Amino acid sequence: MNRCISGLLLLACLAVPAAAQSPEERHPWGRWKNPFNSVHMEVSPCGELVCGKVVYANDKAKADAAKGGNPDFIGVNLLEDFQPTGPGSWAGKVFVPDLNHHFRGELTLEPDDSLLVKGCLATHVGCKHQVWTRVQTD
Repeated sequence: MNRCISGLLLLACLAVPAAAQSPEERHPWGRWKNPFNSVHMEVSPCGELVCGKVVYANDKAKADAAKGGNPDFIGVNLLEDFQPTGPGSWAGKVFVPDLNHHFRGELTLEPDDSLLVKGCLATHVGCKHQVWTRVQTD
């Protein structure tokens, strides 16, 4: 195959929007912000698993984390050991820094490209959730 054709194929592949991907091809990689825009996390692969690390926190979020025993909030993994459970969904551990505790968690990449993060005391008991949105980068 010549360079021109392979270059056209590359451009064609790049032009396909994320929404056109099948659920099996979608992933949560990237930077996400919580509903208050007070915390941003970078979600990335950790070997075969999914992790989410704090890359930004405002002063209030840092203070809340410090009260919970996490004075160095930037770099903390909020999502740990997430494994695929189906197309666009994962299960693992969610860390809540102001409580300094890990909870059973679920991630769901929604059709609108938001990320539903859910944490529970036990399987489907005592659950809370947040909808995180992608941080658009240029």
